[in-house]
Amino acid sequence: MNVSAVIIALNEEERIQKCLDGVQSHVDEIVVIDGGSVDQTQTICKDNGCRVITNIFDGHFGNQHNFGIISSKGKWILSVDADEVFEESFWLDFPKLVNQGVFDAFKFPRKNYLDGVLDEEHYPDFQVRLFRRYCRWVFPVHEELVGCKNIQEVSHHIIHKKSLARHAERNSYYEEITRSFYKEEFYTPKE
Repeated sequence: MNVSAVIIALNEEERIQKCLDGVQSHVDEIVVIDGGSVDQTQTICKDNGCRVITNIFDGHFGNQHNFGIISSKGKWILSVDADEVFEESFWLDFPKLVNQGVFDAFKFPRKNYLDGVLDEEHYPDFQVRLFRRYCRWVFPVHEELVGCKNIQEVSHHIIHKKSLARHAERNSYYEEITRSFYKEEFYTPKE
């Protein structure tokens, strides 16, 4: 197997279909790591032929992504958020990227749209989304990929759309996770 798409999800029934439609015909398998959805996320994914594995979300996005890597079979991992799609031009270059022997990861500029308006302040918001399976994620939020030596930028965009309300909700959630994982006492030496 050459490429596995890995999607981590939790209650994404309103967003995940478009993501699945975007990757389905380009990868060998889609593995969805579901954090314990109580909506129709799992049903939608199964109906689309995805392998769905429940791994209850503990607040650490890096761990969820890594669970997805080890649960997949591909030599390459295409990591996609449930509310993201790739520009169509990416798929023209996709075979060349996964069949080359120099780079072990690729990062993409991401266009974030909030209520349909491009967030130019944070553009290009580069995200590593395609990498060899030996790479791993660190950090509970705003994860970073480690274990890759040669990362190449590509010009194809990730399109990320959400409402301002969801954006504010997610940022508040990320701050909460950050506070719980990076408590001051964690860094305070014991006497």
